Amino acid sequence: MAVIKIPSIDTPQNREIIQDVSGAEFIDSATIDMIYDDVAGTIETMLKDTAVTPGAYTNTDLTVDAQGRITLAASGSAGVTDHGALTGLTPDDDHSHYALLAGRTGAGLQSTLILGSTVVDSISSLVLRNDAVNWNLYCLGNIADRFAIGTDTVTALQIATNGNIGFNYKVAVGGLDLINDDFTVGKNTAAADVRGSVYQFHATGGEASQLITNSNPSKPAYLYLNVSSDGVGDPFVVCTVGGGSSWSFGLDNSAADSFKISGATTLGTNDYVIIDTSGNVGIGGAAAAGVLDVNRTITGGTVRLAVWNKAVSGTSGAQIDVRIETGSTGDPSIIFHYTGGAGWGVGMDTSDSDNFKISKGAGVGVNSFVIRYSDGLTINQTVPAAHAFSTVNQTISDNTWTAIAFNSDYWDTDNMHSTTLNTSRMTTITPGKYRYTAHASFVSNVTGIRGMRFKRNGTSQGVTLVQTSSVLTLNPVLLVCVYEFNLLLSDYVEVEVYQNTGGNLDIFDHWFTI
Repeated sequence: MAVIKIPSIDTPQNREIIQDVSGAEFIDSATIDMIYDDVAGTIETMLKDTAVTPGAYTNTDLTVDAQGRITLAASGSAGVTDHGALTGLTPDDDHSHYALLAGRTGAGLQSTLILGSTVVDSISSLVLRNDAVNWNLYCLGNIADRFAIGTDTVTALQIATNGNIGFNYKVAVGGLDLINDDFTVGKNTAAADVRGSVYQFHATGGEASQLITNSNPSKPAYLYLNVSSDGVGDPFVVCTVGGGSSWSFGLDNSAADSFKISGATTLGTNDYVIIDTSGNVGIGGAAAAGVLDVNRTITGGTVRLAVWNKAVSGTSGAQIDVRIETGSTGDPSIIFHYTGGAGWGVGMDTSDSDNFKISKGAGVGVNSFVIRYSDGLTINQTVPAAHAFSTVNQTISDNTWTAIAFNSDYWDTDNMHSTTLNTSRMTTITPGKYRYTAHASFVSNVTGIRGMRFKRNGTSQGVTLVQTSSVLTLNPVLLVCVYEFNLLLSDYVEVEVYQNTGGNLDIFDHWFTI
């Protein structure tokens, strides 16, 4: 039954309307319109009771009839299995465009909140906000579906779908890349570091370690350190003990890209091993001049190299193998010498039937002691000896002591004479006692005297003089001079001749022997 109340209005017309609708179960829309059109005032309706119990409901299940009345209501169960797209919402700080709530079935899917979009190349994010800065977790659909963490202005980390991790807005080339491309003051300048706390491992009672493993047996596993600017900054690793020693190893960008092992937290300080880009190795703090150089300063001590096999049984040995390839013309040898002083060479002379030699000087070509390879028994000791001569006449000026030049050698076992430099000298390589003999012939001339003498380091010794006469007019004057010396290393001996005929006079057949 429906009742229409028209407060404070009592007219014949209204009474007629009430009479017309009296007894009706509902009032159709035409009748309502008529009432609104003809009657001024408030209309109240009282609908027929339904079976719905009055009260509050949770997660309500409702039944509504064709007239829009609730005919059945009951409390429902909590949660849903899956929501589809929530249409009609604009993505902003208060609404995600797509949301799935907890309660999905299956292992590992419980209590899950999924943010995402069905739009290709879209970005999904979760924002952690405070009054100073926002931290964002992104799914970068527009950049190869990478996961990223960062603020509104800086991306601090990216993880690719293959698991590679890159820091500082860079895509990882390997498993873990730490990169700094910020060249502002205090960042990637010459005096700055790029250090990652992700490399720090702390243990209070056990071990702290990082294992880099490649499960593919055909691929490498490595830690890659890179500085993008040549000559600026060093890629290196530091090993240190709190309150104790520090070691570092890596590439010294400022030292021709050499690899170093240093007893400090930086390269270039207390360098102990230096390997240049040609593979030469220097030990002791200096770059190598050869393949391997050991260069240390130990005042009062000894720089020692040891090859020690500590096996107490079996046939294990210890050896130093000095060898050359077949076809080489060099000598496998060991050289002993001190700076600015004498030297000894020990080794095989490939140019002399592969004989073993102990030689004076920086090589084994000048032999002092020889073991012949042919029989392995004969020991030959060679005494220093030389015989120099000249193939041309030499003109001697009047009344002047003149050194004789010798342009050829019959033999020289100790590198004592040079045919190109200071050819008048015999220079001592092996200190000791020597007997020198000199010979020269002046062409015929009856005037004046002829003379010959030795000079040691510029000081004259052993003079021979001959007075000429008319008997010698048709014959040359032959001069011979013999003298014994006690010579030191690098002492040199020369032969000088003299004539005072009043003009130039030639000598010939001149030689010098020891």
